[in-house]
Amino acid sequence: MNSGPTPCESERSAASQAANVFVATCDANGAYAPTQCQSDGQCWCVNSEGKEVFGTRQDGQPIKNCTTL
Repeated sequence: MNSGPTPCESERSAASQAANVFVATCDANGAYAPTQCQSDGQCWCVNSEGKEVFGTRQDGQPIKNCTTL
């Protein structure tokens, strides 16, 4: 039984239709992937609602394991 797209899937769909907009990464279950990255090399951790975890943004450096936050 499919109840429709998850918030991550909806955000991803909307962003993919716009230019120069960050497109979220979803996991296999449709939830936000714990680590999000932009094409410029910046990565950060997000919570279950897809909101950035303060202090986790890294620019071109390996990011800590976001799943342990």
